[in-house]
Amino acid sequence: MMRLKKKILKIIIVCHPLFISFQIFSIENKEASIPKVLILDFVDISNSPDHQYLKTTIPESFSASLSRFNKFQILDRNIWHQEVSRGNFLDKNAFDQKTALKIAKKYNVDIVVIGGFAASKDQVQVFTKAIETSSEKNIVNDKGEFLNVNIFSSISKFTDKMAFEVSSVKISQMMNDVHSDQAESDVRSLIAAGLMENRTTIYKKSAFLSDDERGFIYNHYSKEATTAFALNWFIGFGLGSFLQGDNSGGQVALWGELGSVGLFIAGIAAIHGDTGVAIGSTGMLAFLGFKLFEMFRPWSFAEVYNKKLGESLRVSVIFVPYINLAQNGDSVYGVGVTARF
Repeated sequence: MMRLKKKILKIIIVCHPLFISFQIFSIENKEASIPKVLILDFVDISNSPDHQYLKTTIPESFSASLSRFNKFQILDRNIWHQEVSRGNFLDKNAFDQKTALKIAKKYNVDIVVIGGFAASKDQVQVFTKAIETSSEKNIVNDKGEFLNVNIFSSISKFTDKMAFEVSSVKISQMMNDVHSDQAESDVRSLIAAGLMENRTTIYKKSAFLSDDERGFIYNHYSKEATTAFALNWFIGFGLGSFLQGDNSGGQVALWGELGSVGLFIAGIAAIHGDTGVAIGSTGMLAFLGFKLFEMFRPWSFAEVYNKKLGESLRVSVIFVPYINLAQNGDSVYGVGVTARF
């Protein structure tokens, strides 16, 4: 019994640090996946001395509204104040998008919120932007007009609305990313399983893919004919077509050439008779015919397959002819076609 307790104690001692490490790793991963948000001071466009408090009141209200969603890591706004005090940025440029993106990238921020306000005796206009650092695009762009009488409650409602919009946009983007990743995996699996059989499903799922993802998949799965042509010509028996993925063409070439060779051998065996000559000649002509089929089949198959692949992926492929005139020291002459997506 004592030995069993000692063994259990040893297991706990060994596993406890691993468990703690796993917890720390999980927390770090969770924090890394939460978008970081930096909210800069709002700029007084109207230079109203009676409304300077709004420079910090509005962003603080926005920070409080956004924190209620528990989906963002809101950075300390003193980051901006410290940068201004060091002379790295000017306080009046807080509403400048280039300035905002510069400080956002410096601190690896996912979203930076900037804004300005114009105050008069009776009302205040507020302008706000939430900018995604990676794309440098505005994910939310809004404005509001409030009476000075109930300015604080109005700002609170406005920042709640803005926070909801930012949260909704980010959730939508995350869901689209998940759909895109799953769709790409599904599309690749369907093409590998058989393009012709799964064209309709591929077409539907490709709607979730970006243009770049469609282009990458097209480049990966499109067929080229040069290797298949060379193998068919020098080795024969449909080898190039089989490796190209053209089982039908490969079967025709394989059995056609085998049958032609069989006829030719049968003709050689009976060469002394008229029948033997006819059989041998038929076998030779048939072999040449199937050899010609093997030469052209890889090109026609690649053209049809790539066209169907492009249609299924919603990709338009235009083949543009070009001529290399060997200018500027280039010693290579030639003509060809290049694909444009």
